[in-house]
Amino acid sequence: MNGIEERLTDLIYAILLGERSWRDFLAEIERATPGGMGAMFYQGADGSCSILHNSAPEKALAEYVDYYTHRNPWMERAMAAQSRQSMPAHRLVPHDELLRTEFHDGFLRPLGLDTAAGLLLDARRSGTATLTIMAPLGQSALIEAWSQTFNRISGHLHRAMAWCRRGSGLGALAELPAVLSQSLDLGVMIVGADRKILPVSPAAQLWDRVWQAVRQSPFGTVGLVDQAADDCLGEMLSRNRAGRRLAEFRTAQATITMVRIRRDELSELLLGPCVMLVVDPGLHGLDLEQKRDRLRLAHDLTAAEGRVLGGLLQGLNLRQIAEAAGLSHETVRTQQKALFVKTGVNSQTQLVNLAHGHPRQNRNEPGR
Repeated sequence: MNGIEERLTDLIYAILLGERSWRDFLAEIERATPGGMGAMFYQGADGSCSILHNSAPEKALAEYVDYYTHRNPWMERAMAAQSRQSMPAHRLVPHDELLRTEFHDGFLRPLGLDTAAGLLLDARRSGTATLTIMAPLGQSALIEAWSQTFNRISGHLHRAMAWCRRGSGLGALAELPAVLSQSLDLGVMIVGADRKILPVSPAAQLWDRVWQAVRQSPFGTVGLVDQAADDCLGEMLSRNRAGRRLAEFRTAQATITMVRIRRDELSELLLGPCVMLVVDPGLHGLDLEQKRDRLRLAHDLTAAEGRVLGGLLQGLNLRQIAEAAGLSHETVRTQQKALFVKTGVNSQTQLVNLAHGHPRQNRNEPGR
């Protein structure tokens, strides 16, 4: 057990930074427990159960979730005690009593397990989360040591649970909304199950045109102006795991992409689902000058080509653009041709549609 507390503590904070996972944490515990099985359990008040593990047999875990979760005498005694202190399972349920239970005969014995140590991580009316290491018979001394280790690192574990409860358990995703917002000219937010923007993506990162597609109530809950998109967001924020993970809507205000973020089972059940909302207003809400500048930057237009584009967006023909610039009609026509080549269009109509964000027309209309 030498050095295990330091390694586990390092892992906890690496997990919060998004560099490691809770599975790594469990694997570290299992490496120090020959034949042992580490797991994190979330027991919902509604009878639901979720288990985070590394290599436990899926059949056994399915049987636990469906049947043995309500026949586990260790969990029953631990929940009754509601103690934040870890203790070996044989102190909760004497071994001779455990041997007479259906839980031992049907679940523990087939796995070669006989004793355990656990720690209550989080307890609420909605459910409880626990950390457990189960071990074979004859490892009572090791289980005693694990119980003491859990107590010594419990402060770090409880801080990690509090971090998750605040919505910050998204690790490396915390930086993503700001990066995307600043570099890609998008509105990006992470929305939690309560439809509130999580602390990692404050509303200050969003800009005015995004709020034409997104609405926020006085209570801080987020909705989408487009009803179909808003209904989809509600579905993705539900606890229905069979629901959609990815959806995209092209609305009158913006293109909206929704991604349900995958997290470990414990965090999903503890925090509820969360969805990354990417809002691209495109050209919606821009004035003609802004649309011209956006297209000019996107296609690396020269100042002359940008001037022709600006004139076309104002509804001027080539002769009017040439007169305003003091240039010949042929010079402006040459600039227009270069403009068409760079933007990939072959008519003024297609160019104007492109600038306004409309689909390109199939017809070929000559320049005027």
